[in-house]
Amino acid sequence: MLAQGQPLAAAAREVGAMRTTAYIWRDGTAVRRKDSAVKVVPQPWPLSLRPISSRFLFEEERILIADLASRGARPTEIAALHDRSPSTISRELRRNVHGRTRGA
Repeated sequence: MLAQGQPLAAAAREVGAMRTTAYIWRDGTAVRRKDSAVKVVPQPWPLSLRPISSRFLFEEERILIADLASRGARPTEIAALHDRSPSTISRELRRNVHGRTRGA
């Protein structure tokens, strides 16, 4: 949004953030120490769009994995369809089992 020339306050409003939060995201923040010194903490990431590593699953992949698993497809079959490791599919299925709590 900012790269398209939109003002910072308007961009903050559009994403539901306070204007001061948007300034902190853009410029970093000032932190007061106990000895009254001010330390400027830079922004935690560059604001440019970074490509997402292919090792992460996209939302569409997660939905397809869940759909195929609910239809009874095995993790190895799903992995072959998506050109992914079977361990990646198994991990995704374990992480997103609904209706169960950890340790149960």
